[in-house]
Amino acid sequence: MFLSVLYAFYTVYLTGALLIAVGCTLLYLAEFSEEYPETTKRFIEILILVSVINNVGLWVLEGFPLLNLVVSSFSANIAYFLLIRNFPFIRFRSFSFLLSIGTTLWHQYSAWKYFSINRHYTNSEVFAYFVVCSLAVPFALVISLQTFDNRLPTSKFHTFDALNAEDYPSKNKSSFFLMRFIKKRRDEILPLRGFKAN
Repeated sequence: MFLSVLYAFYTVYLTGALLIAVGCTLLYLAEFSEEYPETTKRFIEILILVSVINNVGLWVLEGFPLLNLVVSSFSANIAYFLLIRNFPFIRFRSFSFLLSIGTTLWHQYSAWKYFSINRHYTNSEVFAYFVVCSLAVPFALVISLQTFDNRLPTSKFHTFDALNAEDYPSKNKSSFFLMRFIKKRRDEILPLRGFKAN
């Protein structure tokens, strides 16, 4: 009886520690992708290439079905390459984003269908396939979605002029005209003042 209670306490403790470790790791990866977007882009490209190489190896060596699993994985990886062309600028209504979501869902469905029919694979083999070949790239893309949200406007990815009306997406047209007016008249309205020599 006491051993059962101790085992339950240990399981809860281990699960909590694992969740805290995963949360800290995700926070660190999000901060890293925000601080180093070029390195993050290269890392995602390497993940895509590793996924392609693994799928080719599984097709050639393990006999994975070409039409279902391998083609869906290749199409998802091509969609990921199209999506990260403009990284860290990911537009949610763009064709590449919608294509990557569609091909990811198609690949997930194909993989679940294949592994549910072929039950001779162990759970660790199925888990390894999903982690390495199927979910690594979408997971990295989801972590790096907030990369551009908190960047300073002076970063090398985006030239930002504080008085440029095009940099302010607004539904109110009067603010657009106001910013254009200020940009044209900024030297008259806000003249530069020289410093007095002491």
